[in-house]
Amino acid sequence: MLYIIFYSAFPVFIKFTLRWFEKHKANADKLLQEHKFELELLKAQINPHFFFNTLNNIYSLVYKKSDEAPAALIKLSDIMRYMLYELKAEKVPLDIELEHLQSFIELQKLRFTDPDFIEYRISGDTSQLKVVLGSKIQGEDLNSFIRAVIN
Repeated sequence: MLYIIFYSAFPVFIKFTLRWFEKHKANADKLLQEHKFELELLKAQINPHFFFNTLNNIYSLVYKKSDEAPAALIKLSDIMRYMLYELKAEKVPLDIELEHLQSFIELQKLRFTDPDFIEYRISGDTSQLKVVLGSKIQGEDLNSFIRAVIN
């Protein structure tokens, strides 16, 4: 009798165990795909040209022992933090987006001997406004804008 119970329960046990492993593997594969997607999204958000140029500018400030180097490094850090962690919301407050733009412009000014040729002004009350999906102003569009201003 015990023999019959064992041999009839054993295949059921094996079947449930295999299903559990298949589910576990499918979940692990899904998680891996999500991480790959997040990495690709991260690469798309961070403009390497901007990032490396800014690091070079900060390096030159450090090399010259400039007092502007720590502030520039903090601005870069804030921009990276903003892009990596704070842009996950569906809507971003316009004030925060404009602060991000201000930091970006200030970092770009490091490249020029006369940083005052770029003037940045905001008018009106922006405290209650939000930008849908974060405009991610930093990138090729702003770089193109700055190149156009220079030329």
